Amino acid sequence: YQALTVLRFSPAMWVWLLIQLLAAYMATHLLVRVAGGSGHKLTLALFPFTVTFGPTFLNLTIGQNGLFVLLAALFVGQCFRENRRRGVAAVTAYIIGVAAKIYPVTWAVMLPFARRWRLCVIMVTAFVITFGAMAYFYPVANHDYWFDYLLQRGREVTSDVSVDDQSLSAWLHLLGRTNRISFRGLDTGTLHEAVWQPWLELSSGTLRAIALAVLLGLAALILALYLRGDMERYGEGMFYLLVLFTLLPLPHMERYNHVTLLPAMAWLWAQGGRYRLLTLIAYCLVGLSRLNHLWALILPWPAGPLATGTCLYSVFILAAGIVRLVWTRSGAYERGA
Repeated sequence: YQALTVLRFSPAMWVWLLIQLLAAYMATHLLVRVAGGSGHKLTLALFPFTVTFGPTFLNLTIGQNGLFVLLAALFVGQCFRENRRRGVAAVTAYIIGVAAKIYPVTWAVMLPFARRWRLCVIMVTAFVITFGAMAYFYPVANHDYWFDYLLQRGREVTSDVSVDDQSLSAWLHLLGRTNRISFRGLDTGTLHEAVWQPWLELSSGTLRAIALAVLLGLAALILALYLRGDMERYGEGMFYLLVLFTLLPLPHMERYNHVTLLPAMAWLWAQGGRYRLLTLIAYCLVGLSRLNHLWALILPWPAGPLATGTCLYSVFILAAGIVRLVWTRSGAYERGA
């Protein structure tokens, strides 16, 4: 970002938008390959579907950097497809993705299960060098980020839930607690407010316990799938399942972060049949999340919180599709063997 500061705002904005569009095109090219297609003609034909995808459009319009997290997921996913060796590209994209959003660092836990030892060692080494260099050359900023900014931001987003927060804990908080929410409509200068009050209010501790229980159950299911599933045949899909899971536990998981749903959609599309229907449902649900401020304006509790959680529902739909496919097909393969 600092390189753009040599420009005035307007040209810097256009340069950044062009960089994002280039990243979106590259991501579309990789998504086409994940879905079983190839060629730049097909990429050009599908590019509008990537650009107009709700989270992608949010990244473009507000200048977010989620497209680089998407590229990181796709490049790492390639390492699980047909045992392709793309370590340098994957590590480079992954480091950039972690620099954009810190949470993708958790994706590396997949590598030992997939027995990608060389890639795991390279990634760990790259992380140590990158974070070590930041701590050495920018000690004050590094300390402020880890011990001040992240902690303060964590407290802010857990105490003040937004209708745009698609994490599991935020959705439960909107459903189970009285919330006075503020949001803007088509006129960005006008601030609207709504109050959602449930019939039976639960304590914050109870809601956190419910969220933790659900997350632990999902984590156990994913672990069981990693131990049972055929990593050679379905490793890429199981990696995208982990990418989906990381969208659930962290607070303030805004809609633009859900651009990383696209790899799971492309992978399920390649499986054909009913999995393509799941992909279409998830794609449309994510599109509905663009109307969250409208739902908050016109819908009372519980319809309002339920309507604003469509990105969350898409995560569960895609995850369920991957789990079912890998679990049943791996079991059938074992019986056949």
